[in-house]
Amino acid sequence: MSGRHSGVVSAHGLAETFSTLTRLPLTPMIHPTEAYRYITESVVPHCETVSLQENDYLAMLESAAKAGLRGGILYDALQLRCAEKARSDRIYTFNLIDFVRLAPQLQDKIVCP
Repeated sequence: MSGRHSGVVSAHGLAETFSTLTRLPLTPMIHPTEAYRYITESVVPHCETVSLQENDYLAMLESAAKAGLRGGILYDALQLRCAEKARSDRIYTFNLIDFVRLAPQLQDKIVCP
């Protein structure tokens, strides 16, 4: 073991990051070109990007349907599916409650940064 840490980010997470950065209530607002630059210079070079395939989406949607989930929480489920696919040892989120609710089996791995 090298003792080094490595990070992953979901492909969907890149889009969510862009969306969040460009709508933060800041003055001046973050311009879309600056949000793009941040993502391409500060996130992508330091993380492996994990993408989902059709079967991943369908499995996540089936689980969500069976659990009666609705709306935007599905985007958190996408993040968790990517973390599982990447076999992440730790999952960082500021949304602990929803992430643990979605994946109680991963609660020991889900932490706030």
